[in-house]
Amino acid sequence: MLTCFDRLGQPAEWLDFGSWLKSKKHDFERNIIKPDPTINDIEMADLYYNTYTGIYGVKNSFHRFILEVIPNKYRTKLLNSIKIEKQNNPPELGQVISGTDNDKIKYLFDLRNEFTHKAKFMHIGSDKIWPEKMMKDVWVLTKQSFLENTWSSISVMNWPETIELTVKIGLVMYLKNILNKKVA
Repeated sequence: MLTCFDRLGQPAEWLDFGSWLKSKKHDFERNIIKPDPTINDIEMADLYYNTYTGIYGVKNSFHRFILEVIPNKYRTKLLNSIKIEKQNNPPELGQVISGTDNDKIKYLFDLRNEFTHKAKFMHIGSDKIWPEKMMKDVWVLTKQSFLENTWSSISVMNWPETIELTVKIGLVMYLKNILNKKVA
């Protein structure tokens, strides 16, 4: 479902890189880059590619979906369904530091990439062990990391329902946008 985030966050007229390079309609996007005789062809190609991915890349589309497409109410609901806690390793534990919204968005994007590129699947709970009624509004630990000086835990609540709702709301917003363009 997280792969839907980047598709629903893409600009309406997505193009692959080759089509973007050749499109007269998108000259204005390429014209941001000014020819520079001091850089070689590889560096120039890299500038074009970075400009393209800044507009049409998966990461930007994924972030655009969360930050611009879904309404605030649902963005808050999504981000509040994730709890990230960081703490020092013993013996000096110190304060538990909560992850920021950016940390949560990064977690979602990393989770999306693990599924898309490595076929890693995250299953939350089991109705054989945890009846559905018991799983509602319970934090479920999904990941722990231990580094040299710190450790972190990531838990989620009401998944996959929250992710499903977010995709449905995003789809509604996407269709609404298409209808508004046809009316205008």
